[in-house]
Amino acid sequence: MNKKILITLSSMLAICVAAQNIVKKCKECGKPIASCQYKGKHPTKPVSSPHLGNNGQTVHPDYSQLKIGDYFYSDGTVSRVKKNSPQPVGVVFSLNPSDNEKKRGWTHGYIMALSDAKKGRCEWGPYKDVLEIPNVDVNYNDEAQQLVLIQDYSGYEYSRSSIVKSSNGNAYAYARNYPQKLPGSTSGWFLPSVGQWCDIIKNIGRGKIVIKGGAIGFDCNIVLPNLAKYDLGTDEDYSSYWTSNESTDIHAWMVVLHQQANDGKYENIYSINKQTTRMRVRAIAAF
Repeated sequence: MNKKILITLSSMLAICVAAQNIVKKCKECGKPIASCQYKGKHPTKPVSSPHLGNNGQTVHPDYSQLKIGDYFYSDGTVSRVKKNSPQPVGVVFSLNPSDNEKKRGWTHGYIMALSDAKKGRCEWGPYKDVLEIPNVDVNYNDEAQQLVLIQDYSGYEYSRSSIVKSSNGNAYAYARNYPQKLPGSTSGWFLPSVGQWCDIIKNIGRGKIVIKGGAIGFDCNIVLPNLAKYDLGTDEDYSSYWTSNESTDIHAWMVVLHQQANDGKYENIYSINKQTTRMRVRAIAAF
């Protein structure tokens, strides 16, 4: 074939491809591929399955600009400023879901419910030892084990253990049955682990988790004003919350939002008798 003809055909093909790219739009931001800064391949993709919004139309949430503190709505959409419609159900407190969460398709992060799952306090869970939840009875001199505890993100797994799923009238059940509806593309509500509570403290409360003198805690003077926006820590007598972590067959871990420093150390995360103690419940979900 004549070389000039080959050059002409190549040029025409390049023009066609360029024209196609100009017309073709990015599925995530709606811009033409040529104008999209990611060329149609955003680093954070929306949920894989669209769902119906309040008006019955299919909703494709855009999580490409997702940030800590964004409000999460019943149709799966998010916004920087809180709106009244669709129904706001949570606030984004982490953009780093666990590896197990990612395997289940919840790759974007975690949200915290905007209100407690129950008015007042309740029991932790079954009185018996829940074998599917590892006992973490931390020795106050074992800092390595304390680090393991505050990095535990298995709240979803613990909340789905067979004994816990069949129990009612406790923290797990109230978290599971929190009435605000979530899209089917999420995990559904569950009781947060110590590590997930630590992320709430760090990312929403803007505090630092400190291990000192065998105690695990944070500066309430910094954290409480930031959590108050989400109705956390506003009632000093009732601002202690259950985690999904078990310490022994009769003890479970809790987070106390009101706790002053003692001898220069903060002790806000510790285990307590789960058979005789009542605490508040705040549910979370992965998405």
